[in-house]
Amino acid sequence: MFATMIANVTIIFIPIYLYFRSNYAIADIKQLSFQKWLLFVCVESLVGIALVYLSWDFVGIPVDSRILFFSISMTYFGWKITIPSMLLAEVVHIFHTGHATMLVGLVTTLLFAWSLYFVAKLAAKRFEAYGQLLSLVLYNAVLKTVLVYRTTQDVQRTFLFFLVIVTLSLLITTGMFMQMADLRILRERSDFDYLTRLLNVRKFKERLTTLDKVSHAHVSIAVLDLDLFKQFNDTYGHDAGDNILWGVAQVFAAYSSKNATVYRIGGEEFAVIMVGMSKKEAEFFIVDIMDNVVNRPIPLNREESVSVTLSVGLAFSREGETLHKLWKLADRAMYHSKENGRNQLTVAPTE
Repeated sequence: MFATMIANVTIIFIPIYLYFRSNYAIADIKQLSFQKWLLFVCVESLVGIALVYLSWDFVGIPVDSRILFFSISMTYFGWKITIPSMLLAEVVHIFHTGHATMLVGLVTTLLFAWSLYFVAKLAAKRFEAYGQLLSLVLYNAVLKTVLVYRTTQDVQRTFLFFLVIVTLSLLITTGMFMQMADLRILRERSDFDYLTRLLNVRKFKERLTTLDKVSHAHVSIAVLDLDLFKQFNDTYGHDAGDNILWGVAQVFAAYSSKNATVYRIGGEEFAVIMVGMSKKEAEFFIVDIMDNVVNRPIPLNREESVSVTLSVGLAFSREGETLHKLWKLADRAMYHSKENGRNQLTVAPTE
C-alpha cells in the first residue's frame, strides 16, 4: 500500500512539471495554444487512467487518487483542461473494461466535474490558492465518504475511511502545494528581472528564437533606453536610480499584452516585441509609451520627483532577415536617437 501511494504521488507530479515546463514559453496558462491544450488533456487523461489502476484497498473499500489529482488540476489549470481530461479518462476506462453499464459512470463523471468547477469558482472568491485546493479536496472527500456509506451501510468503517482519506489527502495536498510554490519561485527567478519584474533578456532572446521558427511577417522590435540615467545615478544615488527603473517599468507593464511584450535587456535598456501590428500601429504604440513615460513624474524620495525621457529605435521585420538581426537594427536606431539629441524615436531603414 505504501509503495502504491508513493507511485500515486509521483504520477500526479507529471502534469505539474509539464505546467511549469510549458509555462516557460507562455505568460499565462489561459494563453495555451490548441496543441498545448491537447497535450495537457492527453497527459492528464493518461495520469487519471494510471491512478485508477494504482488504487488500493482500505477496510475493503477501493481507493484511488483521481479525486486529489483533479482537484489540483482544477485549482491550477482550470476547467478547460480538467473537465475534458476527466471525461476522456472515463471514456478510455469504459472502453478498456467493455462494460456498457459503465456509461452511467460517464454521466456521473460529467456531473461531478461540473460540481467541482462550481466549488472551485466559489472557493476562488474566498480563498487564496492553498485554501481553494483544500476546499476541493475536502469536498471530494465528503462525496467519496457518502458513496462509501451507501455501499457499506457501516458507520464505523465509513468514519474510519473519512479520517484516513482526509488525513492522507491533506498531507499530499500540502506537499504538492509547497512544490508548486517552490517551482513558481524558481521559474520567476529564471524568467523575470529581479528589480522591474519584467521578463529578462534570456526570455527576450528565447522569444526571438521561437518567432524565427515561424512566419514573422508582422513583427516589430523596439529598443528603449533611458536618457541620462548615469547622471541620475551620480546625482541622486543608486537607490533613486532603482526607483526610476521601477517607475518606468510600471508604465511598460501597463502596455504589455498578448501582442506586445516588454523586456528588460540591460541596465537601463528595455525592448518591446510587437506581433501582428502594422508599421503604423507599432510606431504609434511606441510613441504612446514615450509620451506616457515623460508625462509621469517618478518620486525619488518624499521631497523630489523627476521626469525621464527615452531614446528609442524601432525596426520592422524584413524578408530574409532573422529577428536577432532585426534587434541589432533597432539597437542601432536607438543609438542614432541618442546621438541626435535624445528623447526621440528613430525608425530603422526598411531596405
